[in-house]
Amino acid sequence: LAFSLTPAPTLLQPGERLRLDLASRLDLLRSNVSKGYVQFDIPAPPYFSRNSLHMGPDTCLEVHEVTP
Repeated sequence: LAFSLTPAPTLLQPGERLRLDLASRLDLLRSNVSKGYVQFDIPAPPYFSRNSLHMGPDTCLEVHEVTP
C-alpha cells in the first residue's frame, strides 16, 4: 500500500520532535442512501470506523531535510 500525505512545511528546532497522526477523513467516509446508509449532516459518521497501521521490515517514512 502506498499513499501520499498532504504536505505541510514545518520548521523543527533542535530537540523538537515530529509526530505523525493518522486518522480518517470524514468527507471520504460519507455514504448515501443507495449504499444502505442514511447520512445526517453531523460532524462525524454515525458508525464506528477504524484505522490500521501495518508495520514491517519494508515499512518506511521518508523525511527530507531542506537547508535554508
